[in-house]
Parts: sequence; C-alpha cells; structure tokens
Amino acid sequence: MNQESAKLKLTNTSFSNSHGLSDKANKSTAQDVIRLTMASLKFPLFSEIIKKFVYESRVVFDFDINRPSAQRGVLVHQKWYNLNILLNDPKGRYRGVKTG
Repeated sequence: MNQESAKLKLTNTSFSNSHGLSDKANKSTAQDVIRLTMASLKFPLFSEIIKKFVYESRVVFDFDINRPSAQRGVLVHQKWYNLNILLNDPKGRYRGVKTG
C-alpha cells in the first residue's frame, strides 16, 4: 500500500498493513484522500460499487498467517454496507466515497 500511495504522490499517507483497512496506525490527510479517490474513480468497478447501498462479493482469505491453516484459502461470501446517507439524494449528485 505504501508503494502504491507513493506512486499516486500521497505524501502524507502511510499504511500499517497491506490491505489499508482500519488500523489506528494508518494515517492520511484530506488532500491525499481526494487524490486517492480521483485515481480510484478511473476504475469502472470502483465507480459501480460506491453507488450501491449494499455490495456482495466473495473474498479469499489466504494472506493472513495468523488465521488457522484450515481457514486459509477459504472462499467467504462478504456483504458490504454503504452508510453514506448522501446516496439518498433524489438528483443523484453524490457518489458514495468518503464523506468525513
């Protein structure tokens, strides 16, 4: 994640893990989040997902050495919920990216 953030010139961002998900050690600025968002919007799948209130996917857990070996490589059905209330805008002016 840190190598990718450097490519995007996210100079005030650092990640403590490879997936960039919640961790108190992950740091960024509003400006870097905007840069990341603009780069992400170039990907059609990302643009499609952020408009939805619920997105379902399949995730393979095989990267975590702390996970018991019987659970590595397991395909898990995951449901993601977008809690961004701006998606309710009747004029459709907002996309479901970070709001605060």
